[in-house]
Amino acid sequence: MIARAVLRVLEERFEHYPAVVLVGPRQSGKTTLARSLGGAYFDLESEADRTRLDVEWERQVGVAARDGAGPLVLDEAQSWPELFPRLRGAIDADRGRNGRFLLLGSIAPSRMQNVAESLAGRLAIVV
Repeated sequence: MIARAVLRVLEERFEHYPAVVLVGPRQSGKTTLARSLGGAYFDLESEADRTRLDVEWERQVGVAARDGAGPLVLDEAQSWPELFPRLRGAIDADRGRNGRFLLLGSIAPSRMQNVAESLAGRLAIVV
């Protein structure tokens, strides 16, 4: 029941923003919900996934939310602050395309240490 309500909110935010951040405590079902949306998934606490995303960045950004593909899911986004300037660049390069990125985390980007990029106006936060 709660998952369906959160899913409806995410879908509504995806219509209006290029990126959405889903914030909640660990082990609350964020990853399970995100994986149900389709799209590529990267766990940014995993060095292997960070490396894979780094190598595949341009392709993943181009594919995200196109032709039925779900958003690019970036789990534990707070663990890789270097991601945020890249997100800003990708979003600004194609401002008219919404619903491209879903960030998951246990804290909001505005409260993350070492994140200078606010992404104001580029993302919605769902708590």
